[in-house]
Amino acid sequence: MEHEGNNPASIATLLRLAADGELSEQQEAELRAHLEAHPEDRARVEFDKKLRDACGCACAPDCCAPESLRTRVLACCADAAAGGAQDPQLADRLAARAEETRDRGFWSGRAIARFGTIAAVIALVGLVSYMVGRSTPPGGPQGQPTIRTVEERISNFVRTEHNRCEKSSPEIGKKFTITDPRELPAAFESMIGQPFSLACVLDADAHGLRFVDAGRCYPPGGDAIHVRFVTEDEDASPVSLWIQKDDDSLPMEDGVTYTAGEGCDCVRFWRVDGVRYVLISSQEQAGPFASLALHSPETVRPF
Repeated sequence: MEHEGNNPASIATLLRLAADGELSEQQEAELRAHLEAHPEDRARVEFDKKLRDACGCACAPDCCAPESLRTRVLACCADAAAGGAQDPQLADRLAARAEETRDRGFWSGRAIARFGTIAAVIALVGLVSYMVGRSTPPGGPQGQPTIRTVEERISNFVRTEHNRCEKSSPEIGKKFTITDPRELPAAFESMIGQPFSLACVLDADAHGLRFVDAGRCYPPGGDAIHVRFVTEDEDASPVSLWIQKDDDSLPMEDGVTYTAGEGCDCVRFWRVDGVRYVLISSQEQAGPFASLALHSPETVRPF
């Protein structure tokens, strides 16, 4: 390459080749001369090297995203496949971190490896969303209505996540970090910023619903605690309960349990004191039993 003085395009190419380790002897001499005159560009070369290393790590066969990120990605994919709208709070959250991301330190060291992984996963989500958009005809797959209502989006997520979490794996285990139900109120308070007793969950064991574990989850409508139970009968049916702050996006009244779907696909919703509960079970008969054990309202109606 013939380096033409201070031509910005030539300098940018030179710095990129330096980051890639592809400089010829002549280009190395040109780079040394340029960096003597512009030492601040050393940081650009180092940044590009770290970014390439991080992307290479993210694309390695044994690389695995954190469980919390995996759950968010699965939620995005399920929502895209269901035709749901994007998170309305996403723009606000990104804007709130704008100043932080302008700081060079935000992108250095271990942070760049973390965000390199996230960037690779986000690219994958974009590809999935694009392919879903190309392959899904108007009106949804095979002419079915597109899922757009909030209750359908949440139901779609919890069914998928409940089934995924029935499988035992190290990655699933990383999600469920709470093994003592007495830790739930503090965990929920730290998430929503206000105290709450969750007495119905703590009392479930006395009604034949045994606590297994719990962990943070990210369904539509905001962050939640995903609690796993099993019924204390011979079937030991798995039951999942999501607890999240009620954002008033669902047309629910106090004192009513709402249902979406039927049989094993039936998802139950209710709210108490500004907290929304979403329940699903693996077996049809376990749903009403678990709902009763958790003191959900006795009045039941579909959305």
